[in-house]
Amino acid sequence: MGRGRTALLVVVMLAAAACQRTAGVAVAPAGSPSVTKPASPTTSASGPSTKLRLGALAATSNTLWVLGTVGCTANKCPAHLYRSRDDGRRWQQLPLPPAVTMSSGDGTTPGVTNVAFATDEEGLLYGPALWSTHDGGATWHRLRVAGAVTAVRFSATVTWAVSQSCASGQACRGRVLRAATGTDQFRDAQLPQPSGADGAPVSIATNGSVVGALVSGTPNTRHDADQLDLSIDDGRTWTHREGPCLNELGGSLAVSRSTVWSACPTGMQAAIAVSQNRDAFHEQRGPWQALPNSAGVTVGAHSVLVTSAGSAWVSKDSGASWSVARVITPAWQSLADISFPAASEGYALAVAPTTSWLVHTTDGGHTWKRLPPPTA
Repeated sequence: MGRGRTALLVVVMLAAAACQRTAGVAVAPAGSPSVTKPASPTTSASGPSTKLRLGALAATSNTLWVLGTVGCTANKCPAHLYRSRDDGRRWQQLPLPPAVTMSSGDGTTPGVTNVAFATDEEGLLYGPALWSTHDGGATWHRLRVAGAVTAVRFSATVTWAVSQSCASGQACRGRVLRAATGTDQFRDAQLPQPSGADGAPVSIATNGSVVGALVSGTPNTRHDADQLDLSIDDGRTWTHREGPCLNELGGSLAVSRSTVWSACPTGMQAAIAVSQNRDAFHEQRGPWQALPNSAGVTVGAHSVLVTSAGSAWVSKDSGASWSVARVITPAWQSLADISFPAASEGYALAVAPTTSWLVHTTDGGHTWKRLPPPTA
């Protein structure tokens, strides 16, 4: 891969928004703190009903959260949030404030496209707006940060957010923000390499106390590599070195205690890059022939998952050998929002052009089976 001159791309498949009228919501009077309290949650078993279009997924060790839409795919329609504590057998709808609407996700329209939870109580809705809850969704707070929020990750004690600001007539610039989990006080993270202007969006990944950020360097020319900032102590101290990808194409990142993985598009296809024990990046070979630019990589407790257009491969020996992952759904094109909240247990959205399915693995990613979705 020649000093790692390939580029990364985070694969986050987000569905469009919904436009169904939401149940009554109590809103704090003018002059009071920006807190909104939804009406009582609605609990129902899965079954035939109005179809919820799944847009985003979050998973903790005890709970699944899905964000979706009902009835339309336009911008500025009410978002729908559901929670399950029994692997999808029963779902509870958590009515959101009317101000929480769905967005196209391109940063030009208000609203949200993603959901993230650090614990059963601490969560965020984001992209490009940012809302927080500290009571499992009973109340929501609108947070004001500069730029459009494009990513949220949780490390051991810190919540990390990436925002992208694009002023008219000026180059876009990414920022990495941090806040102690459980608080709303976001501030700029002091990384060794701030993001250069007009480069690819910042990519950030976490795993326990390990935090990695791929940022575009300055100056930013076509053949410049991006830069990797890495911390193994929850962001208290950092190391800095050349990354595996090109500034202008950006990419995705996955980290463990000793290994950094990335999926790097080149404009024609993608390559998987890996660095172990802080060695230089090298290209990871596998059974795949030619990966599309949208390829991604995810790290679990004991496995690594590479995803492509309708295909996936899993390794349990740090890339020494690979096997084909089975996703038991109708024709799917990508796996999105992949997470492994337990050693061998993971969740994802299997995404097709007009729908998506909630899927679950109990063997580290070798086999993915459908779970019952919420019904609206």
